[in-house]
Amino acid sequence: MQGLEFHLPHSPDAPSIARRVLEEQLDWPPDDRRDDLILLTSELVANAVRHGIPLADGTIGLLLDISEDAVRVAVTDEGDHLVLDELAFETESDGRFGLVLVDRRSDGWGISLDGVKGVWFEVRRHGG
Repeated sequence: MQGLEFHLPHSPDAPSIARRVLEEQLDWPPDDRRDDLILLTSELVANAVRHGIPLADGTIGLLLDISEDAVRVAVTDEGDHLVLDELAFETESDGRFGLVLVDRRSDGWGISLDGVKGVWFEVRRHGG
């Protein structure tokens, strides 16, 4: 598994930068799982910009663990808590889906608060 770490600006440009990073690093052919990865990464980065606190260097962390069969994405910031109600129940009517999309379209996800707040998800490639 290949582990990569990136630092994104804590700004509205961060989701588009994260999409470019993922597209450059991922050698999977375009398909629905690749689209899921890009969409969910954008959503977590946007949540970190909207709700998070920048890391000490003023950025948001983007961690990618890439294997032939799966990709795990983690987005980190300095926040010491996560308000699930605020993120999980955002609705389509306000243009944001929050963690609802992550729950529905990933193969697993979770939250880590061990020193640095991180939200992660994993998408497994169909057919390996």
